[in-house]
Amino acid sequence: MIHLTETGFHAGRRLCLTSRDDGAQNAHASYAPLRDPAFRASCCAVCLKTWADEAYDDGDDMPDYITALRAS
Repeated sequence: MIHLTETGFHAGRRLCLTSRDDGAQNAHASYAPLRDPAFRASCCAVCLKTWADEAYDDGDDMPDYITALRAS
């Protein structure tokens, strides 16, 4: 499983807030290939939901997968 992480001041902190000590992979959310369905399938569901809810504002042009994640 791949966890999505923050960049900037909190770089490396997982979006799901779990510990990084579990040996799972991490990827900076803003640079991750999230448009790739195979990549998304390997990601932490909580990280994906957090990204979908926080990375876009209402009214932004969002990819279809973001709209679907927000609805779930």
